[in-house]
Amino acid sequence: MIFLKITPEGEFSYINVAREDLLQTCYREIGCSIIETVRLVSLGGYLMIVDDCGLLKEDPKVNALPWHWYSYSDPSAPIVGTVLIGREDLVDGEPDVVGLNDYDVEFFKDWEFVAKATLYNR
Repeated sequence: MIFLKITPEGEFSYINVAREDLLQTCYREIGCSIIETVRLVSLGGYLMIVDDCGLLKEDPKVNALPWHWYSYSDPSAPIVGTVLIGREDLVDGEPDVVGLNDYDVEFFKDWEFVAKATLYNR
């Protein structure tokens, strides 16, 4: 499964994750021990995997683009730290986190271009 990884510094990368390693990969890539998934309603149903305790860290770093996306749902809750973006779909008949498809990857490449030119000042 392919997930988009976005750091607070504006680095975008795509990581390949085996379903059976998803939770441990999230912990490692985000740099946390507790995750939370939030829906990005403003983008039509993508899921964002975040550090559930990110705001409690000593020096939390706001992640501008994910916060922009999430602020449509909850403007009072900044998104901090590295995030992973995936989708929700049915797996064995139950809703579950899944990776991005080719269309999704192209969609986020457009966002990367805009974000680096504006939000991340590159």
